Amino acid sequence: MVHCVNADTALNAWRYGARLLMDSGEAFNLITTVANPTTTDQSWFREYNPARFKADIQSVSDVATTIFPYKYLTRGYSRPELYDRYVNVHERAKKIHKQRGRRWGTYFDRMIRFGSEDVNQLERVIHALRTWRNNTKAALMIHISSADTDRPKPIGGPCLQYVELLCPDKDLVSLLAVYRNHDYFEKVLGNFVGLGQLLKFICEETNRNPGPLVCHSAHAYFQSTKSNLKALARL
Repeated sequence: MVHCVNADTALNAWRYGARLLMDSGEAFNLITTVANPTTTDQSWFREYNPARFKADIQSVSDVATTIFPYKYLTRGYSRPELYDRYVNVHERAKKIHKQRGRRWGTYFDRMIRFGSEDVNQLERVIHALRTWRNNTKAALMIHISSADTDRPKPIGGPCLQYVELLCPDKDLVSLLAVYRNHDYFEKVLGNFVGLGQLLKFICEETNRNPGPLVCHSAHAYFQSTKSNLKALARL
């Protein structure tokens, strides 16, 4: 069965999806469309922080930053500076991540250092959007999961498998993201925010307008109690 959710913002998309999960506890093939994914509000990070209800988990802001380090943009870095500074910070944090059992890295790190050759996929798609003469509508992808390094496992990351850029015309870019597992308690709101900020960055760097975000959650669930999810999303 395919379930569909449509909303104007990341916050409402997450809330509507959480409401859908309240009865069954999980859903397969949940397709969420966010019409305005680049819209954010700092109050979301405070008011809908899952760490208020459960210890030792990431905040909305932390989750979003694993996809795109949006805080760096306020410092006026160029793209090369953004990549370099992120890698430096990430390398320093690697030891801590390993101690906590999180060995695969972050989504953004894989976007800019993918595979054995450390391919900067994000820069590659930005370059293509800026220089290709023809508008190829569905040619640009950013891979996250890798058969070379990621073994099958029931839990743990990376859950985001890939991101695809869809360009219906030369003025617009929309984003498709596919997740194998998607936790609606801790992860989804931060994921939607991070994906929206990634799309915003790509559009700003290529002089295009952001279209909708479409997210395919192959398995949607919530890793907490039903009462916690209900209280967090205020359903």
